[in-house]
Amino acid sequence: MSRRKSRGRAGRRAQAASTRPAQVPKTRAARQPNRKLWWVAGAGLAAVIATLVVVATQRSAAPRAGAKPASAASDAVAGAFPRFRIADVRGRELTRPGGKPGLLIFTASYCKPCISQAPGVVRLKRRLGAGVEMLTLSVDPRDSAAAMAAAFGPIGGNTPGYELAVDRAGTLAPAFGVTSLGTEVVYDRRGREVWRGVLSPVSEIAAALQRAGA
Repeated sequence: MSRRKSRGRAGRRAQAASTRPAQVPKTRAARQPNRKLWWVAGAGLAAVIATLVVVATQRSAAPRAGAKPASAASDAVAGAFPRFRIADVRGRELTRPGGKPGLLIFTASYCKPCISQAPGVVRLKRRLGAGVEMLTLSVDPRDSAAAMAAAFGPIGGNTPGYELAVDRAGTLAPAFGVTSLGTEVVYDRRGREVWRGVLSPVSEIAAALQRAGA
């Protein structure tokens, strides 16, 4: 009896085992496609990131429209400045650029380094004569014609063409891109910028005026 029971149990176990789905062990070959998919996805993501970095670098390195080179390229001829009219310290109306090679000095009556430079500029004006126009301009709207005349007038004396003025509207310094007292701008007879500097030696100003056609 016990033998029959054991045989019956063994038969039922065999029947149950035959109905179970076969467990197939995963091999390296079965897992390999997943690894390949991960590798391909990772490589694609790296390529996209590298492309974005290159594009961002190119955009940051590209010069902005209208930006001026920050180097000795200030000697390059740029577009013509718009003409402006202004009253000098004597009340006479001046037009600049006025059709001649010229020099603009952006200053103030209290700029001591500018005052120290002025005698050399006056001598240069006397040497170049009427073929060059010069204007020493205070860019401080709070300045006065009397203060400018007192600071620079005795230096210029009666030198023809050595003009002094005050920009009471305060618009010319921004229009010419000036941010420092003592800035010099040289332009040619068509009003195009040829050179600019800040408290430069008069010899450099003279060389720039010569390039401008003086």
